Amino acid sequence: MKDTEQENKPFTKKTRTCRQFNPWILYAAAIAFLFLLTAYTLITAWEKPIDALLFHTRYTARASFILFLLPFIARPLAQLVNIPATQWLLCNRRTLGLTFAICMAGHFVPTMILLAIEEEASDIVTLILGPIVYFFVALMALTSFDKYKRKAGRHWRTLHSTGNYLILSILIFSYAYVFFVGAETLEEFGGSVTSSPLHNIFLFIIGITLLIRVAAWLKTVRA
Repeated sequence: MKDTEQENKPFTKKTRTCRQFNPWILYAAAIAFLFLLTAYTLITAWEKPIDALLFHTRYTARASFILFLLPFIARPLAQLVNIPATQWLLCNRRTLGLTFAICMAGHFVPTMILLAIEEEASDIVTLILGPIVYFFVALMALTSFDKYKRKAGRHWRTLHSTGNYLILSILIFSYAYVFFVGAETLEEFGGSVTSSPLHNIFLFIIGITLLIRVAAWLKTVRA
């Protein structure tokens, strides 16, 4: 979720100023979003608790999707297009990554409640891959702080790369399954989601993300 200073250097000869965004603004926005979503869930849970929990997990998953891809794509995008917007993403990857972790924490609680009261919500993605993903998210968030990054040492990059591609694999599986199989419901990040046209858009965005990373890798190899 955070790169070394060397990796944050510009990728062209022209030097651009790195604008650091106040992280607490984004953290506060994420917490406010979770608070309002939780309040709505609690209000509607009296009549339809399952539907309310599914609503909560659905929107925290979508918010997490965006907040995951932004820092994930920041560096390759800056390699390909060195403009203020891509440099801003590159400079604020840690903030975006930690905001992603906050949303995932907000996704974790209703997911666990849902699993406790709805046995049909359990499947292999939920029971096996779900805890592994949450474990990596927690470790990645912790090692985004300099103190723990130093303790991780040379394992830091391996941890974050493994975690990133594991999360991406879950996203691809979730949206591709709905797209190709057409299931009505699917476990996403450990919670059930109803099939939606948005899944096709998300799958398309993931495809573009992979193409950008491949293009940046090819540019690096040919340099």
